[in-house]
Amino acid sequence: PSHYSLNANANLPTSLQFLGPDLASTVVSVRSIESTEPALVAELVASLPHLRTVRILDAPLKDEDLSFLAKLRELRGLHLSGTAITDESVETLRQLRTLTVLNITDTDLSADAIEDLRSSLPNTRVHVGERQGGHM
Repeated sequence: PSHYSLNANANLPTSLQFLGPDLASTVVSVRSIESTEPALVAELVASLPHLRTVRILDAPLKDEDLSFLAKLRELRGLHLSGTAITDESVETLRQLRTLTVLNITDTDLSADAIEDLRSSLPNTRVHVGERQGGHM
């Protein structure tokens, strides 16, 4: 019955339709490794508004692909590693006031952008790793 669902009217992407809105609304963490389709990952994540943790690793995610994060009102942890994000993503990231942990590794964010994030998100632990090499 629909009255048990946290999100009975969910418009789920085809990759989640087999779960149904009840199970899909209880997913709290998504991990994407080496995805070649950041738009698909963004669609999936945006359809799960109760997510608390998102991990995107070694994927060609760009600054403009981060807009889906604004829909995640319960997001506590964001882990971005091996993505193509740059200083342009700071505007989107600084809006994520519910974050308690932000891990950024192997990206093109500058030291100034990291400091901007730390000052804009005072209640968030911002962890940073160095870029290990070139990205796509």
